[in-house]
Amino acid sequence: MQINHAGSAANTELTKLEAVAPSAVIHPILNRSLPKALTLSEIQDIKDKFVDAALRAKKAGFDGVEIHNCHGFLLTQFLSPITNLRTDEYGGSLENRSRLLMEITCAVRKAIGDDSLLLVRLGVDDLISGGLTLEEGCIVSAMLEKAGIDILDVSTGLVPPLGLPGPAMLRKTLKTVKEHVNIPVIGAGELEEIEIAEYMVEQGEIDFIALARPIMQQPNFVEVLLEKIALK
Repeated sequence: MQINHAGSAANTELTKLEAVAPSAVIHPILNRSLPKALTLSEIQDIKDKFVDAALRAKKAGFDGVEIHNCHGFLLTQFLSPITNLRTDEYGGSLENRSRLLMEITCAVRKAIGDDSLLLVRLGVDDLISGGLTLEEGCIVSAMLEKAGIDILDVSTGLVPPLGLPGPAMLRKTLKTVKEHVNIPVIGAGELEEIEIAEYMVEQGEIDFIALARPIMQQPNFVEVLLEKIALK
């Protein structure tokens, strides 16, 4: 079960609530309403709610939880120097910008125990000048491994990887991140051409394949794929 907070990406017309973010910066991609900068007590409240959500998922019978930190949502906004202009312990250096993610990760790990899977979907590159770099993303990946996550699910940061050329649009990024961690890595980004995805797994570039839009467009995608394999 993936747990997430939208931050300044929230559609306030739907939520009827004021959007919040690390800083009072309009979302650079979605151009939503101007968010309110979170106070330290509000940040603590959000950490607690991530833990509560993880515990609810475990109680509901899920094998684990995945903390969402990509595609322009709240934790991505903390990690990116474009949207995080804070001058306290949650802003400035990479260590500070990643502090909320690390604190949530450690708190969730402690709450759900070692018998539940803990994943982080990490945006390792903002794809925008002045944003989080792939080099920084690899550093955070290693920090998450040290914090005790079981699997790293890799994607992009502020900008979703929708406009990149496919298939396997994130292949170089995935290979780079994989070289910096020892835990299993999930790869995404138009991997529905199974020959390419299978080769990436065989070569150790990734460990698992994530498919979203292909299955939304064709719910029996896996069934059809297995039939193709059986015919070979």
